Amino acid sequence: EDIQSYLDSALINCSSYESILLGGSRFLEEVSSALQSNGCSSDDTLLGSFDTGAATYAQIATGKLAFTVSQQSHLQAALSVVFAATYATTGKRLARSSEGEFGVWLSGPQIINLRNLPTDTLQTCEASAFPVCPNEMDPDG
Repeated sequence: EDIQSYLDSALINCSSYESILLGGSRFLEEVSSALQSNGCSSDDTLLGSFDTGAATYAQIATGKLAFTVSQQSHLQAALSVVFAATYATTGKRLARSSEGEFGVWLSGPQIINLRNLPTDTLQTCEASAFPVCPNEMDPDG
């Protein structure tokens, strides 16, 4: 049995699921299609995902996906190395906080929904892994 047939039969009764959270965007189209083919609306079943990218953002923009969790991998991977290297080479660190001797930098997951959906420009920058993104694609800056 293929994945689409399985999902169509699993989601035949919209009221069986209040929400569905996907582990990534791999089967986003298939789940969305199965919900639609069974007459389910976003009012019946809340659909969320872990992942970012053009397909995920398009699903949010069209209302098929309520939210996604951006794991901000660039921040989580790079900042810890930069902060550790800065401390090791200069002795400088984040300002102290009530959380501990070293300051706290929140670089964890971020919920993205229709209210804070990145602009097309920022999506292009994210897809290209630009470290700094302009707010607009203006050739004069």
